[in-house]
Amino acid sequence: MKRNFLKAMALVLSMLLMLSMFVACGTQGEQGPKGEPGINGTDGADGKSAYELAVENGYTGTVEEWLASLVGEVGAAGQNGRDGANGKDGTNGKSAYELAVEKGYTGTLDQWLASLVGQKGATGASGSNGKDGKDGADGKDGVNGQNGKSAYELACENGFEGTLAQWLDSLVGKDGLNGANGTNGQNGADGKDGKDGADGKSAYELACENGFEGSLTEWLASLVGAAGKDGTNGT
Repeated sequence: MKRNFLKAMALVLSMLLMLSMFVACGTQGEQGPKGEPGINGTDGADGKSAYELAVENGYTGTVEEWLASLVGEVGAAGQNGRDGANGKDGTNGKSAYELAVEKGYTGTLDQWLASLVGQKGATGASGSNGKDGKDGADGKDGVNGQNGKSAYELACENGFEGTLAQWLDSLVGKDGLNGANGTNGQNGADGKDGKDGADGKSAYELACENGFEGSLTEWLASLVGAAGKDGTNGT
């Protein structure tokens, strides 16, 4: 029974094969007219979201928790990439003068530079006085000057010939004649106080400079002359 079924199936398949070969060998007919468009089908139901599918598959959290669960842990830092090759140098840009010429300027470079200098502005108002600066540090003491010459030395340089004592005596003039009484003059204005003069040398210091050898006491004693003789009785 089974063998007869197989034989029948083989016969049917061979007939179908022959029929297909016969059809393939025939001429192709003309293309038929285009059919009318079919009616649009109805919209399908909206698909479920990924969160809804996750809930159907056992997820029990909220949408926010589910979204947070999608963020994985931060991975380890990757290795630094190789440095890229240096780019080619760009072309030099145009100067401001060249751009001005392109915009219609017709003068030379020097004329263009001179045109950039604006007119002198008006003088601004005077600023307020600044605060006084701090006092500077005291300067160092100057070097002591040399001792000036005495009046006697200056007199000798100007022709005086004599000892110091003689010069001192020459300073005392003779008594002049009594002059006539003059009229009282008006009181003059008080003059300004003069600067203090430098201290002059004492007579003892001048005596030492002129050869005296001894103490101040000895020099003072030397000024006292011997006692004079008694004078004769008057008549």
